[in-house]
Amino acid sequence: MRGQGHFPGPIASLLLLMAAMMITSIGILLQIDPRETGAVAGIGPVAIALTIGFGGVASAAVRFVPPPHPERLGLRVFEAHHLPWLLALVPFVIVASELDNVLASLLPAAADASASFAEESALAIAQEAIARVGLMPVVTEWFFRGVILQGAVAHLGRGGGLFFTAVLSALLMPPMASSAPLVAVGISLLFGLLLGAVRLATGSLLASILLHASWQAIIVAAASLAGRFPIDGLNVPGTHTAPLLLGASLGSVAWGLWMLWHTEPPTPLVLPIPEPTARGDDEGGFF
Repeated sequence: MRGQGHFPGPIASLLLLMAAMMITSIGILLQIDPRETGAVAGIGPVAIALTIGFGGVASAAVRFVPPPHPERLGLRVFEAHHLPWLLALVPFVIVASELDNVLASLLPAAADASASFAEESALAIAQEAIARVGLMPVVTEWFFRGVILQGAVAHLGRGGGLFFTAVLSALLMPPMASSAPLVAVGISLLFGLLLGAVRLATGSLLASILLHASWQAIIVAAASLAGRFPIDGLNVPGTHTAPLLLGASLGSVAWGLWMLWHTEPPTPLVLPIPEPTARGDDEGGFF
């Protein structure tokens, strides 16, 4: 029977997500001064709470994942021949940004939500970079593409598990600001699908972490340098990406996707669960 004995299944994945979100929410609330009306937690407290909530729940769930853990969870280095097409997928953030610009202009928008750190201090920008590039990609990839994906694939197959995991991550962590919420969720789904595909193709969680971190690095850099280095379509509201930059990004991503599609994982993601070994009469026990 598909998925029998594998953890987590779809229901367990939803419960893990709910537990992680609850712990994260409590962690954020505990860091807000109740005396300040309308206070909102900064990126630092959010990153700390996310690390405790999602990182803690994922690490606790690992004990229920059957061995071998390196192959199931992707705790291995990706092969050197994967690096060129991984780098080719980095400009996907530029393609997604332009897609956001086009779709947001066609759908009702509440207000312009374009991220900009141009007026913030160097310390604040550094905090944004540490949280968004250093912490969040590691924690979210460990939870979604490490623990959740391998169980989802075991129960739903590679395609079903990939889509299920991407939906969960898209509803939680939209990686790009957008004035249209539906657009943000849709584009986040594309990010989740691509990160999951990279994890499946390389067999390495490190690959999806590095790709996720590179996208966040571009977003933070573009937002913090918007005043000095405006880039149409990326950090200038109401504009579209230059055709030359968009064409080059599309070509790079297309080649990266083609290589990803033709890449076989070094080891299967879903492995048979080993049979428990029988204990002899002289082994362990209390009596």
